[in-house]
Amino acid sequence: MTPREVAGYLKVSEKTLENWRRKGKGPAFSRLGPSRVRYSPAAVGEWLQSKHQPTTEVV
Repeated sequence: MTPREVAGYLKVSEKTLENWRRKGKGPAFSRLGPSRVRYSPAAVGEWLQSKHQPTTEVV
């Protein structure tokens, strides 16, 4: 997946995705050259699942 596709899927800007890459906070990616970044759908799904937090029940 391209950064544009991933940003659209996650509903964030491409700049946010770029910042996450620099900080090591976003999904795993592969660099296919100095300016070509790609994400596997599985890596994006795993990263998103890792961010899942159970709902807390309000008493």
